[in-house]
Amino acid sequence: MLKQDCLLSDSVISTKDLGEELAKISLDLAKRDNATYAELRLVNTRSEAVTVVNENPASEEAGTIGVGIRVLYNNLGWGFADTDELEHESIRETTKKALSLAKGASKLGIKVTRAAEPVHVDKWETPVKKDPFRVPTETKYEYLQDTTKRMKEHRDQIRISSRYYQENEGKRRCRPEGPDDV
Repeated sequence: MLKQDCLLSDSVISTKDLGEELAKISLDLAKRDNATYAELRLVNTRSEAVTVVNENPASEEAGTIGVGIRVLYNNLGWGFADTDELEHESIRETTKKALSLAKGASKLGIKVTRAAEPVHVDKWETPVKKDPFRVPTETKYEYLQDTTKRMKEHRDQIRISSRYYQENEGKRRCRPEGPDDV
C-alpha cells in the first residue's frame, strides 16, 4: 500500500485495518528474530493552517502518515526505527533496523524489566460539535480578516497577523498483547 493511498482529501482514514496489516508483518519478523517485545505504532495526521498577515490571506494543508517500530531484544536493549513508506518491504526493513539497534543496545547488559500491567484497551475522541475541516476556507479567512481589522483599530501596528490551525490525528498501536487506539 502506498502512502498516498492512505490519505484521504477530507479526513484521516481509520488506522485500524492498516495498522493491523502492517503490525502482522513487523511483529512476526521480530518474533522470528527472538525479540522479547515489539510494537508498531501507525500515526496518520491531517492539518490545516489559515493565516492573515497584514490583511493578506494564506493557507496550507498537510497530511502525513508513518510507522514507528519499537523492539526489546533479550530483555536487554531497546531499538526504535520509523518510516513513512508503508509498503510491506519497507516495514520489514524498518523492523530489521529496530532489531539491529536493540541487539546493539543489548550488548550493554542492562536488564530491562517491564511492568506486569494488564492490557488496557480504550478509545478516546475529542467531542466536536462541528468538524473544522468542513468549515469552508473562505469562512475562516473572513473570521481572521475581521480579527485583524479589529486589532488594527486598537493599535498602531507595523505587522498584524492572525492564524487558525487545526489538526486531526489517528493512531493505532499494535503489540503482542493486542492492538489499541491511542
